[in-house]
Amino acid sequence: MAMKNDTIKRQQTQALAVTGYVSAELVSELTDGAWISSGKRAEIQVQPGMDEVLMRVDASDVHEVRCGATSKGHTVVQLILKARAQVETVVKTVASLEGITRLNDPTLQRLTASATAKMILI
Repeated sequence: MAMKNDTIKRQQTQALAVTGYVSAELVSELTDGAWISSGKRAEIQVQPGMDEVLMRVDASDVHEVRCGATSKGHTVVQLILKARAQVETVVKTVASLEGITRLNDPTLQRLTASATAKMILI
């Protein structure tokens, strides 16, 4: 007896997640089940190899780690966050007039906007 597609209902849950890139070496540590209870932090880059803007997440705030493709030594990861998880968005700059001016750069502002947790369906 075949079921019609419109009669199948799948329950999807919403969660907050951060998505970005980590070094390929860090992936094995993140996917180790012990990492979530390790008390360590992960620094997730918005773009591969670029650390001007990044997200920091404590391992204790992560529910699940998902990994994607690896290219040129960087792997895309998605950290599914626990309720009330804290995500730090970090913008690195030089303490100078040039560094302060860089904070108003539209490209840097776009990257900063990307470095936040987003609601996803899991």
